[in-house]
Amino acid sequence: MSNFSDSEKLYRAVRPQSRYWTKDGTRLSSVAFRNRSTDDYLSVDRQDGRRNDDCIEAMRKRLKGAVVSVKYAQCLDLKIEVVPYPNDNNPWHCGLVNNADEGDSRLSQFQCQNLADFAVIEFKE
Repeated sequence: MSNFSDSEKLYRAVRPQSRYWTKDGTRLSSVAFRNRSTDDYLSVDRQDGRRNDDCIEAMRKRLKGAVVSVKYAQCLDLKIEVVPYPNDNNPWHCGLVNNADEGDSRLSQFQCQNLADFAVIEFKE
């Protein structure tokens, strides 16, 4: 399950609070891709051969808010490693880890902003 294709989508749930969106509510803020200070990685779900609609529906059953996606190749270009962290409740769970800075695994502001710019809004309530 750890082999990724460059075009594989990585999905993230984004809560509806205004801090995750630009003022007009149409684009993501970089905050949507920022790790909490206690987390070593940013949670996403990988597509892993599933249909887009199935991925979105699976996330909506577990999490509230919008569902956005970025591509695996975009993460690689930003020096972000995608690490599979499957668990009993979610076999598609992965973590995004900063691979550019040896001292900190959390994503940098530059990486977060670029992910926000690349993100496709797959579903928004």
